[in-house]
Amino acid sequence: MSTIREQIVAEAETYLDNGKGKPVRWRHQGRDRNGVDCAGLIACVAHSVVPGFDMDYTTYHRWPGKETVQTYANQWARLKDVNDAKPGDVLILIDVVPGWPCHFALVAKGSYPDLTIIHSCAVPVPRVQKHNMSKDWLARISGCYEFHGIED
Repeated sequence: MSTIREQIVAEAETYLDNGKGKPVRWRHQGRDRNGVDCAGLIACVAHSVVPGFDMDYTTYHRWPGKETVQTYANQWARLKDVNDAKPGDVLILIDVVPGWPCHFALVAKGSYPDLTIIHSCAVPVPRVQKHNMSKDWLARISGCYEFHGIED
């Protein structure tokens, strides 16, 4: 039997293939396999596998306000030290534009600083992506969150 963390990663990985051999595309405020944004990916995955998860937030702008992402995350997860990041945790990242924390990514494997993430990003190719975190990505980490109800 797999853990909730493993189920989170496995569910997120299903968004890397839309059934046509391509990743699910990025779509602002998207909440299905026709398109998801970074918050939509987190919400869709969590609704599928995280016990008791019933949150969502879809009334945000393309670049939400400086506190919006943290406020949203605090409703369904607890802040933890990024040095303790594990697969299934959620990272909040500083977006290059507008320059403040407004991007979510799921930790897929590894431990800090050797992390692989899954996220839906509008650039350079608008789609769900999985990749190792480069030094540039690591420098953009603003917070690390663990879903409520996840027991290690």
